[in-house]
Amino acid sequence: SKALEYAENLEVEKTFIIGGSEIYSQTINEVDELLISRLPFDSDGDKYFPQISNQVWELIESNKHASFTVERYTKIKNLDSD
Repeated sequence: SKALEYAENLEVEKTFIIGGSEIYSQTINEVDELLISRLPFDSDGDKYFPQISNQVWELIESNKHASFTVERYTKIKNLDSD
């Protein structure tokens, strides 16, 4: 995407993508790390974060806080790899 190309040209250490669902779907295969905040409740809605496949992503850290958990995943395989 043009936004990711722009960020690469800035030569910053990290670029964060903060949504929404369509942007996540368009970029999940372009990133090498996910930081996911999980809240302990269900809510109604018709938009969701893309499925996190354990074939592609490895959970490497999970930090539980009082009202949410932050999970960090790293990419272990590209979807277009054999």
